[in-house]
Amino acid sequence: MILQVNESQVFIIEKIYSDYLNGIPHFIIHKEVKKLGFPHNSHFIIHKEVKKLGFPHNFASAIFRAPNNPLYCGLVRVCAYGKLAEKLVKCQHEAIIPESLYYRVQDKLKGNK
Repeated sequence: MILQVNESQVFIIEKIYSDYLNGIPHFIIHKEVKKLGFPHNSHFIIHKEVKKLGFPHNFASAIFRAPNNPLYCGLVRVCAYGKLAEKLVKCQHEAIIPESLYYRVQDKLKGNK
């Protein structure tokens, strides 16, 4: 199954990433994207198939999870198994944001912890 992008909503995910990098607090990002139509489930960009994969559907935590979601840059997280480390691998679905943006946000998140 290849996930498909809802092009009309891409701006919101791009905004979440860029606002976070620009130091805008989560509560302000949450308020602004809600006005833009961020719906009450966490992964609205990628169609209904994602619900079948078991993603939670909590609106507020969706804002906090989006910067950690490698699906948006065309990657998927493969969990560690035995002696093999966790890693990110390229997917077949279209990326919404560039990998470089995803990794800049990850670096900032690590610095905030």
